Amino acid sequence: KASIYVKKGAYRQAETILLQLGVKNPDSADLNYLLGMTYYMQDKNEAAYRYLKMSLAFGFRPDVDQLLKKIENENRTENEYKQSNSLHFVVRYEGTDSNRMLYQDILKSLEQSYQELEQSLDYSPKETLVVVLYPDEVFQDVTKSPGWVGAMNDGKIRFPTKGLSRVDPSVQRILKHELTHSFIRTKAGGNCPLWLNEGLAQFLSGDSSHQFRLVAKQALIQQKLPLLSQLHGTFLGLSSTQAAWVYQQSLLATEYLVETFGLSNVEKLLEVTSESGSFEAALSQVLRRSYPEMEKDFQEFIQKGS
Repeated sequence: KASIYVKKGAYRQAETILLQLGVKNPDSADLNYLLGMTYYMQDKNEAAYRYLKMSLAFGFRPDVDQLLKKIENENRTENEYKQSNSLHFVVRYEGTDSNRMLYQDILKSLEQSYQELEQSLDYSPKETLVVVLYPDEVFQDVTKSPGWVGAMNDGKIRFPTKGLSRVDPSVQRILKHELTHSFIRTKAGGNCPLWLNEGLAQFLSGDSSHQFRLVAKQALIQQKLPLLSQLHGTFLGLSSTQAAWVYQQSLLATEYLVETFGLSNVEKLLEVTSESGSFEAALSQVLRRSYPEMEKDFQEFIQKGS
């Protein structure tokens, strides 16, 4: 039950359950790992580090070791960062007071996008969301991401400031894109396939796949269009060209779902995915489609496009 709360972003509820279980099972590697993850997602790195260390002491796991190293790196990097708070966000940043206006504008943009996403997805995340703003070179060092990544959401929104002096429409779109991932992750209980996660993040931040539709149609004719069921893993290992393709295909597939079934049914799809723990089960229940049937409908949608 605690792990389900973690997936749904109900970290304080998960913490309460895990602490009670920990009284009887203090030597459990898995329990200590979940507690560490719960504290990490609440931005309590000191407590997270302590429980993750205990988890390793009771049994080595590469993912736990990797998260510990990530926390160590974050602590070194963000040790002297300043912090601003709003109703739904904590924003941490390196910089002088002269940049405070920029960071306040970023908070305002995030709060506006938060309200828009609440309406679009009929959902509100249960916890305060953490946003960390980095100089470009620090962003690459902390996230270990490829050069084509413009921002990242790994439970915390990480954004390179790139010498920004104001929040323009392109920055607003990027921030809303990353914020959408926070909504989807917890609304779908961590079970949303990556293509739909990325597709919705683009769609709800105002992007369009219009110019890609003819390219997708040609690829389908040549039998070179990947199946959506193949787009569930991370995109981070792709080249910039490959990444551009799968992002556009993900957006086009999301537009197909919205145009065919309506955004309210796509929102329902996320909700049932969380309840059932299975995207395929949610497809069957909400859209009355199996995964192969949905893929076939999507291909027909592409063929009919211009």
